[in-house]
Amino acid sequence: HASGDISNDTKIYLDNLFKRYFTDMKSEIEKAVVEVSEKTDKRLNEIETENKKLKDDIKAVNVKLQELTIAMNDTAQQTRKSSVRVFGIPENNSENREDCAEVVYEHLKTKIQNFSPGDIEVAHRVPGGKPQISNRSKPRPILVKFKFRGVKDVVIRQKKALKGSDLRVYEDLTPANRKLLYELKQHDGISQAWTVNGKVLGKLARNDSIVQYTVGDLPLGPNL
Repeated sequence: HASGDISNDTKIYLDNLFKRYFTDMKSEIEKAVVEVSEKTDKRLNEIETENKKLKDDIKAVNVKLQELTIAMNDTAQQTRKSSVRVFGIPENNSENREDCAEVVYEHLKTKIQNFSPGDIEVAHRVPGGKPQISNRSKPRPILVKFKFRGVKDVVIRQKKALKGSDLRVYEDLTPANRKLLYELKQHDGISQAWTVNGKVLGKLARNDSIVQYTVGDLPLGPNL
């Protein structure tokens, strides 16, 4: 019986020993899991904070970029404040830059009053290669820069007098403003779009409000 008691005592001892071992090991594992979890949560929070800061930085850069884009476009438009584009004047293969001012005047003088060839600083066809009349469906517009903005304003104010003819006169716009004006004219939410002194305006179809748009509004969304 003594050997049996020893065997039982040994078994109980070993059982308790294993229980303590596994309890201690479980405790260590749980502690390690908690520690890893806390470190992971901390790092995730750090990453989330870093991502938010990065997004805020990107947003700030985009805002600055948009402001710079608008400012550069406004500056470029300002250089065009005395210029117009005249559409509908036929081309010929022998015309040159020196002829353009006189050609513009001759075509506009019966409709547009109070300006003379001497008011034109420079006039030329917009780039597009040497005209080949047989291959060109429409004549290239002529870019006209007046010596004074006031003369340009006089011409623009009278452009409605050209209605019924092939001639059209528009303000000379930057490529970005031309794109903006085109998109506004195509937009279902805009009933009318036009420019005044290089500023692009649109009339809202829903309430007839007139809104000024900038290149910062591109691309136009579905709701204006």
